[in-house]
Amino acid sequence: MNSNEILSLETYNKLQEAVTLATLAYDNDTLLLRQLNDPNLATKANWQLVWGPSDLGSNRMYVVKSKSSNEYMIAIRGTIESVESVFLDADSLELSSLPWDIGGTKMISDGMADGWNHLNAMVDPKTKLNLYQFINSLGLGIKIYVTGHSQGACLASVVAVWLLQTFNKNIVIPYTFASESAGNYLFANLYNSYFNTVGLRVYNPFDIVPMGFADLYKIKQLYGKEPPYVLCPDGFKAIIDGLEYTLPNYVQVGTGYQLKGFIVPVKGAVDIFNRSQVFIDEIEIQHSCFTYLHLLNAPLTHGAPKIWPPKYIVAKKLNR
Repeated sequence: MNSNEILSLETYNKLQEAVTLATLAYDNDTLLLRQLNDPNLATKANWQLVWGPSDLGSNRMYVVKSKSSNEYMIAIRGTIESVESVFLDADSLELSSLPWDIGGTKMISDGMADGWNHLNAMVDPKTKLNLYQFINSLGLGIKIYVTGHSQGACLASVVAVWLLQTFNKNIVIPYTFASESAGNYLFANLYNSYFNTVGLRVYNPFDIVPMGFADLYKIKQLYGKEPPYVLCPDGFKAIIDGLEYTLPNYVQVGTGYQLKGFIVPVKGAVDIFNRSQVFIDEIEIQHSCFTYLHLLNAPLTHGAPKIWPPKYIVAKKLNR
């Protein structure tokens, strides 16, 4: 599925809400609460915090409930460092069985397994309930959306499988943004058997993170002619070649919804000395949760720069 295919207005609006809540996961508690009550955001002050936020390690999660229906949404934060750290921190060189199915053949990266263990150990600061206890207290017949951006999106795909296997009388719908692939083809097959007809994996075609780790070769084809854009540096291509040789086989999950993206032009001359920095600047913009808000026509949250996206990237002259 791509951006030329028509989504129902209800689904599109839900994507706007989900990407907004995924973005708010990056904000501190005070700013999060203030924005949940902001009627000018896509969430329209319709979602109330009912669990969390809770932090453990580099992970963060919270749960909101719709004020107008029996719907809940779990939002999981992505990496709080640079895009480069997505690959460094993902701990993707080894695969582990699902943490709740030790010894099984459906496998995810060690990094995603560690992340799930963090989420599973989190407790609500007020009630001291963990996520399982909280969901269990809600009873049956509820609808649970799971969302996140970047590594948060990848973890959301893992959490969605766990939720459906653990609370199979409830409806679970994952809406993820900029997710890398979580695991092997057996995990992807399991995920797809649950969510191929519900939920969406939303991605920007110029964002490198959804290309990891199943489609790394696509990064080498970015970003176009110089000028006005920047080509993937040879050093990056060598790193990708090494990763493709070293990594286990990953398979991306779910029904993809490709957004209609853009490339930010470069101002100034690109050369062998500054190409890597310009390329990194481009991928940071392409991966930003604010770019996903922009591409989904959702109002920018209060944590965004005043002008987004940038009109151009400056190719600074570096010492030779």
